Amino acid sequence: MVSAALIEPLTRLPFRSSDAFVAFTGLDPRPRDSGRKVGKRRLSKRGPAELRRLLFNAAMAATRTDVWKPIYEHYRAHGLPTTAALVVIARKSRASPGRSIGITQASTHSASKPLD
Repeated sequence: MVSAALIEPLTRLPFRSSDAFVAFTGLDPRPRDSGRKVGKRRLSKRGPAELRRLLFNAAMAATRTDVWKPIYEHYRAHGLPTTAALVVIARKSRASPGRSIGITQASTHSASKPLD
């Protein structure tokens, strides 16, 4: 289901980078800074809400696997709430470069090679 939902925007819209795709999904952080005040970062929530929901649900399922569980536990151990850790996995993973649900799909589609 997630693959089908991801293929539609990837084939319809040309994204210059995987970060552009993440911004399209609305999983990118939006700063609320003003002057010296550093505000909270919240999701921009632009783009299709259904795609965000599917990526979040895919991240929830992925955290139960041997590959993603250590990454999820790493973010939880560093103090991220459950939801924030799942959004990081849905968006991108700093602990393991190149491994993320949204970015992997965008990169695979732009390179036109099958996902291993």
